[in-house]
Amino acid sequence: MFITEDFVMLNLPKTGSSFARAVLKELYDREHKRTSLINKFLIKLKIISPLYKELVLPNIKIQGVKQEYEEHGTYIQIPKNNINRKIFSIVRNPYDRFLSSYEFRAWERKRQISDELINEHFPTFPNLTIDDYLRLQKLTMKYGRLGGRELNCKIGTQSVQFIQMFFKNPKKVLENITDEYIDSDKVFDDIADISFIKQENLRTNLINFLLQNGFNEKDVNFINDFKRVNTTKKIFKDRTKLWTQNSVDYIKKEERLIFKILKKYGIEYSFDFELGDKI
Repeated sequence: MFITEDFVMLNLPKTGSSFARAVLKELYDREHKRTSLINKFLIKLKIISPLYKELVLPNIKIQGVKQEYEEHGTYIQIPKNNINRKIFSIVRNPYDRFLSSYEFRAWERKRQISDELINEHFPTFPNLTIDDYLRLQKLTMKYGRLGGRELNCKIGTQSVQFIQMFFKNPKKVLENITDEYIDSDKVFDDIADISFIKQENLRTNLINFLLQNGFNEKDVNFINDFKRVNTTKKIFKDRTKLWTQNSVDYIKKEERLIFKILKKYGIEYSFDFELGDKI
């Protein structure tokens, strides 16, 4: 979570948030250098607030493993004195995000369910096909994010995470969620007031956001040449061959809550074989 006097950025994983945080730190560090000596002294004495702060918070989204601290704080974790500021986050095509997570392989290095479950369901772990990975995601959602609970409807892992990240009362929503709820307009009452910018063409979209929030072109021009951060290494030469009809159908049907909400914000996504990082 990245907090400034003007806005709060919530970091949805695998959307380019590492790049955005690096850009914002560079931007505000440059601003700090232009700050008067008196203000720098007052900041050092903690009499006035620094230009920005990054919060590393308990991971309340995963229940199946020992609680850890992370930078992906949620809406309900925003400090009360910051909750009325503009809140924004970066979103990404759910198809592309799913594929990127599969290739990034954090699921191999940082397991979110027990070794017993992994050994039982995936004897060849970590050699998983994309459909194996899909099954792993479902198990991680059930035993990690939901603590072993079954939901009242079929909903994708990204949608559960989306609710946890951006809804005003995610626990209540997930306890009572149904297909009827997902297909209703009630979801728009329950999501917090958050602005979303697209990961696709992120440099341009981030620049436009900052121009709308008090910065000028001279301040933000460096973003066009800023180095990429924490990108997923492509391990498959032809990514189009990774997809199966099962994995495409899963995202289309069970992540429909994300597609529906983003469409309301003017962001529409569909399946594209040529998906890939577009920062």
